[in-house]
Amino acid sequence: MLLRNNERKTVQVEPGVRRSVLQSGEKLMLVRIEIAEGKAVAAHQHPHEQITHLLAGRVEFTVGDETMVLEPGDSCLLEPDVAHGATALEDSVLIDAFAPPREDFLT
Repeated sequence: MLLRNNERKTVQVEPGVRRSVLQSGEKLMLVRIEIAEGKAVAAHQHPHEQITHLLAGRVEFTVGDETMVLEPGDSCLLEPDVAHGATALEDSVLIDAFAPPREDFLT
């Protein structure tokens, strides 16, 4: 199924954080996340496997006990149920893939 840019719904998750589901299938979901400089996404966990890819900006990412700074082109794999959080060091755009899809992002 083709989903054009003008058909995507962008949701302001909280001030400084916006999310757009780019595509979702039966087993996989692709999501665009925009995070404003200085904004932190609190540590959380979920049962989904996640791959995060940074398109633009710089993000300090904490996965479990490890903290790293992602730069454009960097990716990281998040295993299910592992706590993770992020702080944008500058305005940033990420692409997240989730398997299975996050039902909470579809409502």
